[in-house]
Amino acid sequence: VSLHRFLLTLCRPRELTREHYPGLSAVVPLLRLPQCPPRSSFHCFKSLPSIVRHNKDNSNTEIMQFIPPGKLPHQITTLNLSKRGLTDVPPEVLSYPNLRKLDLSHNAIKSIPDEIRRLKKLVVLDLSYNELSCLPESVILLPRLRTISIGHNRLNALPFSVSKSPITELIADYNQIDFVLPPTLVGLRKLIISHNRINIGLVTTTFPSLKYLDIRHNPSFLIAGKDKLPVIKHYYHDTSPKLSLMPEGLQYYSD
Repeated sequence: VSLHRFLLTLCRPRELTREHYPGLSAVVPLLRLPQCPPRSSFHCFKSLPSIVRHNKDNSNTEIMQFIPPGKLPHQITTLNLSKRGLTDVPPEVLSYPNLRKLDLSHNAIKSIPDEIRRLKKLVVLDLSYNELSCLPESVILLPRLRTISIGHNRLNALPFSVSKSPITELIADYNQIDFVLPPTLVGLRKLIISHNRINIGLVTTTFPSLKYLDIRHNPSFLIAGKDKLPVIKHYYHDTSPKLSLMPEGLQYYSD
């Protein structure tokens, strides 16, 4: 009889609230999990399929698949939140210490919180197809970040701290960037910055590591010569338009 009562205790449903798991600040008490013994209560979260979050106006409830089935937050290394209708970065994401790849593309995110610096192991970050107008240095200076995609946003500049970052691949096409400081980009291996408003004329900076470069569809942005791109393999640029008016002394380079 006592064993039967013990088993009933294990199966008794209970409400999951934020005090059971402080890292999930937006959890509301709508999910029910099996009752676990006191010493193993953390294992209840292995069956957690999603987090229930309310909109700010409390009108609708959105089910966000933040925690993949069968995994705990510290076990998550890849997270795909693309096309979820997000307007901000979910705070729950910032509590995944071992996250290495994060996809937040195709949403309506307007800003990135400085708390993203917590993701010290992040290697790949996709923020493309959002509504970003600026990129904080806390993103650029993530210690292990290698690839960042910020194309199809509303950016008008790149942080100068790119020169201090470990980023090797920067994809920033289809923005409103009107100026870049070439020396800040010398550490890159891949740079896609086409379809912007950059107007800096002829660039004489040498890019010793750049293998892929796309600078098409900018008012004036060309590299002085092949000697400035010693290891280049893919170079996409506009050819010199006929009868173009250029400042004296500037010349176009084309293959």
